[in-house]
Amino acid sequence: MPDKFRRLTFSQAELKQALEAQPTAAAKRLPAGDITGISSVREGNEFSFEVQVFDFGKQKEGKVEIDESAAMEALAVHCRANGVPLPRDSKKSLRVVDQKRCLDIFMGQAMEVSQ
Repeated sequence: MPDKFRRLTFSQAELKQALEAQPTAAAKRLPAGDITGISSVREGNEFSFEVQVFDFGKQKEGKVEIDESAAMEALAVHCRANGVPLPRDSKKSLRVVDQKRCLDIFMGQAMEVSQ
């Protein structure tokens, strides 16, 4: 199989929509408002994401930490619901690039190198 790399970039609105559609604990505690920032958090070997939210109506800021697996599942479900194909035989990882959530997909030998 040839090497292949694909990156899907999600806007703040798409991330919020994906998280709100998931019945996870993280989605249930997502503060009201618009996502204004995302940052990666690492504790030991565990990765999560801190999502900053601002409710413009109440002029109130909030934050929530979402673990990597919950974010990955929410974005995968969002892709399937919107007709975006995700290859099964691939390695997927999440990262923050320019304050946007990105889903990187590695296939073929690229998959082996990314592990």
